[in-house]
Order: sequence, then C-alpha cells, then structure tokens
Amino acid sequence: MLPFAVQKAQAAMLKAQELEVQIKAPYRAATDEARLAEWNFHNCVLAMKTSVVAQYRSDSNQAQTIGLKKKSAYKRPVQQKEAETAPV
Repeated sequence: MLPFAVQKAQAAMLKAQELEVQIKAPYRAATDEARLAEWNFHNCVLAMKTSVVAQYRSDSNQAQTIGLKKKSAYKRPVQQKEAETAPV
C-alpha cells in the first residue's frame, strides 16, 4: 500500500510542477518584453539628448531644458597660489 501512495504523491507533484512551468512561461516572456521596451525607451532618450546637443550645442538653453547642465555652469578649476611665509 505504501508504494501506491508514493506513486500517487509523485504523480501529483509532477502535475503541479508542469502547471507551474506553464504558468511561469508567459510571466517570463512578459518580463523580457517589458525589459526590452525599457531599454528601447532609454536608448531613445539618449539619442534625443545627443540630437539636441548636436543641433543646439551643449551650452544652449535647449540643452538645459531637457535636463543637461550647461557647459558654462561648470566652474573652472582655480589654481591655488602658494602661501607666502611671512618672516617672523
């Protein structure tokens, strides 16, 4: 009687695993499709930024409008003068 119960439990387990695989397949396909769409959107935004900079230059108001920082807004590095030592 015990082997029959084990076989029945194994059959139920295999059936549940098969159902699990059938349910996970569309989910994984949808996840992959969403990730691909996100990458496509990201690449389109990068291309748009490059296009705006190419058309209007990197120091334009248009570049600032899309979220880029103007080149003139960056501070230039200041050269440190050597501290003069006063005679004591």
